[in-house]
Amino acid sequence: MIAGSQGLRNYLLNEGREKVVRQFCRKLLGFALGREVLLSDEPLLDQMQRALCKNDFRFETAVEQIIISKQFCQIRDEPDSSQPQSFNHKGTLDEQ
Repeated sequence: MIAGSQGLRNYLLNEGREKVVRQFCRKLLGFALGREVLLSDEPLLDQMQRALCKNDFRFETAVEQIIISKQFCQIRDEPDSSQPQSFNHKGTLDEQ
């Protein structure tokens, strides 16, 4: 049982650290990729955790690992459905 804010702090910095770092990596990676984290992303998550441990858990280390990953470098542009579409005088969609 965790007792108070100091107990929570101790838990997060000690026995819960690995879980917290893993979840942080999962959330950041999913956000950066704009999709759910897949089973095929697990090696990258492992790599991110190792790099964070070696570099004093610096945020920039996590970002760098994502930026140099094949997953991030291979993101394909998807049409942005939030953009308004325009119709020409014939009532068909204009090419964007």
